[in-house]
Amino acid sequence: MLLFFQTAHDARAHPTTASGDKTATSPFGNVEPHFNVAELAKGAGATFVARGTSYGVPQLDNFIYQGLMHKGFSVIEAAEACFTTHGRKNRKKYGPSNLDMLKWQRDHAVSIEKAAGMSEEELQDKIVTGVLHNVDKPEFTEQYQKLIDSFGGGAK
Repeated sequence: MLLFFQTAHDARAHPTTASGDKTATSPFGNVEPHFNVAELAKGAGATFVARGTSYGVPQLDNFIYQGLMHKGFSVIEAAEACFTTHGRKNRKKYGPSNLDMLKWQRDHAVSIEKAAGMSEEELQDKIVTGVLHNVDKPEFTEQYQKLIDSFGGGAK
């Protein structure tokens, strides 16, 4: 399982820095579009992908548990409020305190079910949360064991 934290912990821009957000290396705002970790994970073969926020800790805990119990490769994305480095440079967007950043998450988190009925414009500044991808596939180690067994060399 891979647990991925979305918000910057340091003052540098990175691939998940939101467009327009300021950092030490992008003091006038990030011009690059941020990449979608969930889509990247699905493309890499993850069979369980979920996203939660640091505002919704019980939900995020549940996603981590589901990811640990899931058979296969799981990716849990945690959008977190990091006021110390990121929030201070982006007060106009998130507010003057860590509590305001958490409230921003609360107000901008949208369940995957609700997001399904929203337009691209309505989703512009939203964090889509929930189990985003969940499929059952044979696990690599099982498939490999079957291959070994097919040659008569499996564990007895």
